[in-house]
Amino acid sequence: LLETHFLARSALAEIREGRGERERCELEYRAAEQLAERGRQARLVLPFREDWTAHRVFALQHLVVSMLERAKNLDGAARASLLELVRRDLDACDACAPQNSESVRLRSILLQLRGDPEGRARLVEEAWKARPEDALLRFLWANELRQRGRVAEALDIELDVAMKSFDNFDPARSLGIAKQGLDAGDQALARRSRALLERLMRLDPRRAVSPSIPQEAAQLLRKNSPR
Repeated sequence: LLETHFLARSALAEIREGRGERERCELEYRAAEQLAERGRQARLVLPFREDWTAHRVFALQHLVVSMLERAKNLDGAARASLLELVRRDLDACDACAPQNSESVRLRSILLQLRGDPEGRARLVEEAWKARPEDALLRFLWANELRQRGRVAEALDIELDVAMKSFDNFDPARSLGIAKQGLDAGDQALARRSRALLERLMRLDPRRAVSPSIPQEAAQLLRKNSPR
């Protein structure tokens, strides 16, 4: 029953979020998180099969996403108070899952909203150096490179991730990366962008999200084929 209650609270939170009821959504995720913590404690003495730590991290991260979005529309003491609550919840995430990349992403947003871009950059760089093959951390690092004006290096990383994770990657995002690679004025990036477009052109329509993606990829490929 505990997991049933957790799933019900999580589902209700998603419904609240879809209706734009952020504060009520957060109450539901908070309740789900507390249920997951009860499960974590009970698992010490009961033969539960569920991964309650993963459940708790799920609820906390979704709660943090909602609070960060709400914080963008606040200022002064109200904003500071909400961001402090975000920090505490992210600390709880880190205690449950110390190497969770999504938590790094969320903490980077927190630091940005706190007006600490240097702290955000340090956080992302240290996480990326610790786990250089993590796809999400590579994208976060690429974004930092863009902030520093090192666009070619950022595109190099993004193209590599888009190709290696092609089957699980957003086709629309891949198309955008390929377009930027073609416009970068670098032959090596253009060649790799064309290789990505070739894969997008052959994409299964069921995965394309928009039927125009394979068509647009084919048009870009024809337009940018080496002569």
